[in-house]
This record gives sequence, structure tokens and C-alpha cells, in this order.
Amino acid sequence: MATEAFVLINTQLGKEDEILAKVREIPEIIEAFIVMGSYDLVAKISIEDAKKLKPLVTNEIRSLPGIKETVTIIVV
Repeated sequence: MATEAFVLINTQLGKEDEILAKVREIPEIIEAFIVMGSYDLVAKISIEDAKKLKPLVTNEIRSLPGIKETVTIIVV
């Protein structure tokens, strides 16, 4: 069974569209949107191995230039 999670992302001002495009290129991200409120983007992840979630968020999402902060919420 796949593990699903949402990643809430804060970006540098004006980088939302650029980061959204890069986030959508990551195969495990099945949906991603610009949102209004406390966060700038929301991405939905579906990943087969839960142990790969942390490296995905850390190495592929958080390392993108222009991302200031993320919060990961795992679906139970």
C-alpha cells in the first residue's frame, strides 16, 4: 500500500510559479497547487515505500532554490 502525504511549502516572494513547475516534475507528486493562506504551495505525494518519503522531501523538494520552509503531513 502506498504512503500518501501532503507537503506545505513556503517560497521566496515571487518564486511560486517557478517552484510549482519544478515540484510538478517530481514523479511521486501526484498533485500540486498554489494556495492562499499561511503556505504558498501544497503538494500531494504518493510513494510506495514510506522509508523513501524523508529523502524525497529533503533531497528533492527542500533543496529546490527559493523554498524557505516545508511542513510534511502524512496521511494515516
